[in-house]
This record gives sequence, C-alpha cells and structure tokens, in this order.
Amino acid sequence: MKGFSDTETKKFITFVKNGILEGKDLTKLFKEYSQISGRAQGSLRNYYYKTVKKCKEDSKLKSKLGVSEKMYPVFIKTFNESEEEDLLREVLIGLSSGKSVRHTICKLANDNESLALRYQNKYRNLLKDKRDLVLSLASNIKDKNGNAVNPYKNTVFSEERGSIESEIDFLVKKLFLKIKQENIELKQKVLALEKENKKLKDVFKKRMKDSSVSKDFFKEKNGDISAI
Repeated sequence: MKGFSDTETKKFITFVKNGILEGKDLTKLFKEYSQISGRAQGSLRNYYYKTVKKCKEDSKLKSKLGVSEKMYPVFIKTFNESEEEDLLREVLIGLSSGKSVRHTICKLANDNESLALRYQNKYRNLLKDKRDLVLSLASNIKDKNGNAVNPYKNTVFSEERGSIESEIDFLVKKLFLKIKQENIELKQKVLALEKENKKLKDVFKKRMKDSSVSKDFFKEKNGDISAI
C-alpha cells in the first residue's frame, strides 16, 4: 500500500493475526485498525488480501511478516470479498466515466454472457447488502478522480457538478413556478373577459329589444332574439 512501510505492514499483519486468534472477523479488525491508523477500511482490506496471497507464494515474506498457516483458510474464505470490492470499484469507475453498468460489466467479463450475468447479479446484491462498502469506494474514487457516481441516486456527486446541478434544479423550479403563476393569471383574465363579454352582450340585446327598430325586426323573426 502506498505509504505503508515494512514496519507498519508487519504491525498491521500482526494485529490482524492476533485478532483472528481471538475469534474476531476480518471486517471488524479492518474497522478497528482503520480507526487506529487513519487509513481507509477498504484499502486495508485490499492490502491484507494481497499481502497474505504473496506470503502464500513467498516463504521468505511469510517468515518476515510472521504470517500463520491458519491465516490462509481465512484468506481463501474471504478472497471473494476482495473480488467483490474489485467488481464494485470497476463498475463505479465505469459509471463515473459515463458508461453504463451493462457496458462495464460486459467488458469485465470479456463479453462472456454467463460471467457477465454472474457479475451483474453480484453487483446488484452488493448494492443491496453492502451499502457502506459501496459508498466508501465511491468516496475513494471521488477523492482520486474528482467525481464518482452514487449508484443509489444515479447521479455524479462532485463539488463542481453538484453545485451546477443544484443551480439548474433551482432555476427549473423557479421557471416552473413562474409559468404556473402566469397560467393562473391568464385564466383569471380569460374569465374576467368572458364575464365582461357576457355583460356587454346582455346590455346590447336589451337595448336592441327596447328600440322601435328592433321591435319591428323581432316581429318579423317571431321574437327570436338569437337572430341579432
């Protein structure tokens, strides 16, 4: 891990080893060491898996770090967690680059439909069951690349993008309210004009009906005022 000295690596591995012997699970140990060291929990998890894997293949490194044989089954058991993290990271990076989940997963699976389906199902389950991990990875990607996708909102959350989107939302809402108010005022004006028009028609009809010329006219039309 970047900035991880040999001394700190040994200290970290020893911490995890002792925790395993005490019956603690890796997730809890990574969280505890994260609080002690100030390093990201996901980064510690990734580093642990890679280090233990190297120790399994390199006896000198195994001896140097004091890795126990009992740690290998733990690594094998939890290796899928590392794969899960890798899958999440790749999909989130793809999304932050404007690619779809399907496109990113197909690329990861080398267009193998069966494998792509497995990745897709796994990704969906991770979104549902490991929200903290998803958001932690998204935050790490944001720190590194300047933006990242929050898959729960399907939006990009970077400070600049977030500011722009907030401003656009405000302007859209403001415009909507303005249009809504204008429509209300327009309807009121139409109703007022209709009332005024009806009033003028009634006055006109009354005057026409009372005039001597119109009386002769209505006689010819049998009193039908609609003939006006």
